[in-house]
Amino acid sequence: MNTQFRSGRRSLVKVAGILSVVAGFALTLGGCQVGKNKPAVVRETDSVIKRIEAAHHADQWRRHGAVEATATVDFGGNRIFDGVMTFSTDGGRARLTRTDGAAVVFDGTTAWVSGDKAAGVDAFPSARFQVLTWPYFLAVPYKLADGGTSLTPQGSLPAVQGETSRPTWKLTFAPGIGDAPQDWYLLMPDPESGRLTAMAYIVTFGKTLAEAEKEPHAIVYADYRNIDGVPVPHRWTFHDYSRADGINPKLIGEVILRDIKFLKPQPTTFTKPAGATEAEMPKK
Repeated sequence: MNTQFRSGRRSLVKVAGILSVVAGFALTLGGCQVGKNKPAVVRETDSVIKRIEAAHHADQWRRHGAVEATATVDFGGNRIFDGVMTFSTDGGRARLTRTDGAAVVFDGTTAWVSGDKAAGVDAFPSARFQVLTWPYFLAVPYKLADGGTSLTPQGSLPAVQGETSRPTWKLTFAPGIGDAPQDWYLLMPDPESGRLTAMAYIVTFGKTLAEAEKEPHAIVYADYRNIDGVPVPHRWTFHDYSRADGINPKLIGEVILRDIKFLKPQPTTFTKPAGATEAEMPKK
């Protein structure tokens, strides 16, 4: 994902277009997007969920109120985000603050944009999508038991092209869950450790399911480091994906996280900034 604002505001239209392809999530209330955790339902796949959660030290993760990281997001030859990402560990609220001071805050229901008032919401292209997506990609191992989610086995599918296939699980969402309930994810946990090392996905945020399924992508999680007892991937790479062939090794995007820490959010961390404008959902 490389869509920053290197080329200035004249490139915002191009940036917004790239963002619609960029990464697949619409993280909002439930599973698909940043959303509050809901009571888990007993399912046949509970053992898989428990194994993934154990590998990611979910108990330790949930002891904290929020997580924060300096992040750069590059995709398609552009920088999409450069700044600080903060979100509650239950996935209910999130904030992105760019290095130029522009910010988008998701308060649990509404996404608010602050920045260049003259530019309005365009000061932060695809703001709602961004503030929901990047946190979810990090929090997904802890969101699998949310209400409205379903995990189904897909058998053994190719992971990275040229490597051995591995057991794969499809994460889907009930109607009305999140901004993009038609999104799906193919989870590829490491067969030995249970740690999530790769995930294919589509993004229907602002597009139809048929359009989204023409361009599936995948994330490969790497550079796991221990942060207060929690293994956190500091580098994510993005690739084209094919169910038949797996993950294309060619790099199309990258996220780098630095200075990751857990913290207790302040009362204003996830509230509407003064003078902020609502970032509405795109129409399909």
